[in-house]
Amino acid sequence: MLGADATADHAALLAGTLQAPISLDEMSNLVSVNNTVWTGSQAGMLAQHCSDWSATNVVGTIGDAGAVDASWEGGNTSTCLATWHLYCFEVP
Repeated sequence: MLGADATADHAALLAGTLQAPISLDEMSNLVSVNNTVWTGSQAGMLAQHCSDWSATNVVGTIGDAGAVDASWEGGNTSTCLATWHLYCFEVP
C-alpha cells in the first residue's frame, strides 16, 4: 500500500506478519497478476530459490503480495519457469 510501512523494523519483518501488504513494484505499480511474488524463503522452512535463481528445472518459494499474514512470504512453490515479481531484501 503506497505510503504505508509494511513493518516497523527488521525483527517485525522476520516475525511473519505485516502491517500492510508489500504490493507495489519498484515503479510503485500495483502487483496484480494473482498477487504472486518470488520470495525464495519461508519462516522456519527450507528456502527454495530456483538454485540461487539460476535453474528452471526446480521449484522456488512464492508468496502473496496482497497478504499481511505469513502467506506474504511463502507457503507455496512454483516451477522456476514461471515469471513473477521478486521480493529482494537487504539485511543490514
